[in-house]
Amino acid sequence: MAQDSSLPDFWDVRYQQGVTPWEGAQPDVLMQRFIASLPPGSRVLLPGCGSAADVRWLLQAGMQVDAIDFSHEAIRRAAAALQDSPVRLWQADFFALDAAAHYDLVFERAFLCALPPRRWKDYTQKMMQLIPSGAYLAGVFFLADKAKGPPFGTSREALQQLLAEGFELMDCQPAARLCRCLPGRSSGWYGSASLLLTAGPRNNLSYSVVTVCACCEMAE
Repeated sequence: MAQDSSLPDFWDVRYQQGVTPWEGAQPDVLMQRFIASLPPGSRVLLPGCGSAADVRWLLQAGMQVDAIDFSHEAIRRAAAALQDSPVRLWQADFFALDAAAHYDLVFERAFLCALPPRRWKDYTQKMMQLIPSGAYLAGVFFLADKAKGPPFGTSREALQQLLAEGFELMDCQPAARLCRCLPGRSSGWYGSASLLLTAGPRNNLSYSVVTVCACCEMAE
């Protein structure tokens, strides 16, 4: 199988072979409460949406949802599952999105950990482009001592440093388990926390909420 997770083929092959342990996660209660606090009709982007399981609960919360993935197979599955919904769904590279396309919320579930670490700074810069003043970033991140991936692990401290150019940590609380395939994992190796961050003045952003949880293993 393809080994470079920055390429669509890597994910296409895994969807074709049914190797998708990252699918099937449930929304976190804290995240649902946060989403419910947003104005109805808020524009939400889901980058790396996969089969887009998060779309329906976001739509039910009154959000306008755009969902993208650069994997043809992921989008094909998402389109089949969401053919009766008002979501805007298309195949696209997150890093190639128009910088003028601003969102009230960017919600990502294990998107960063799917990317090779060489693209992480680009991730931060792109999020800063897409999120205007007063808007939000919310996501599920993988905290683990795991350099080989995907998923590529990070620590809370390294994550804060990565986002420090635009975000400042406000709060950190335990988060519920969000992924379906974690039973039996060592709690000492996989971390789970709910982080509240506010954007720094250099980027003229106001708030970002990041939920950090242990994510499922992806086939290497």
